[in-house]
Amino acid sequence: MSIHFPYNACMNIIRMESRHLEEVIQIGLSEEDLHTRTDTPEFYGRETLERWIGSLNGVLLVAEDEKNTLAGFSITSYNPDSRDAYIHCIATRAEFRKKGVGGLMLEATLEELRQMGCNFVRCLIALDNETSAKLFVKYDFKLGDKFYYVARNL
Repeated sequence: MSIHFPYNACMNIIRMESRHLEEVIQIGLSEEDLHTRTDTPEFYGRETLERWIGSLNGVLLVAEDEKNTLAGFSITSYNPDSRDAYIHCIATRAEFRKKGVGGLMLEATLEELRQMGCNFVRCLIALDNETSAKLFVKYDFKLGDKFYYVARNL
């Protein structure tokens, strides 16, 4: 899928591949907004992402510019039994922010989910992450009540 930006750059939204993982992990670990603020690991490991890429129930996308520079990524899981999905994260490199990359990845994710038969999508956003909240509201998501993020390793 190739999408043209208003400032005449071209952005490709494609399925995440193994070749993207080092950069994805680097961005994921460096983005404060993706941190859980718990003792739980802050971002997914390579092995987890490799399995997820191969899963039929994962929608893992990357945005690349015309020079194949990774601009950002999104990670979503789909449950075919309940026909709902959870957007784990959408992250954009600092130099690509405020240029529509996050919105393009969200649009592509939602389209993939529609094609999979999904009928409900949700996401958790930190209370202080107003940028993400505005993005999701722009795409007709409704902001809900405030919750605690709880986590436990098994």
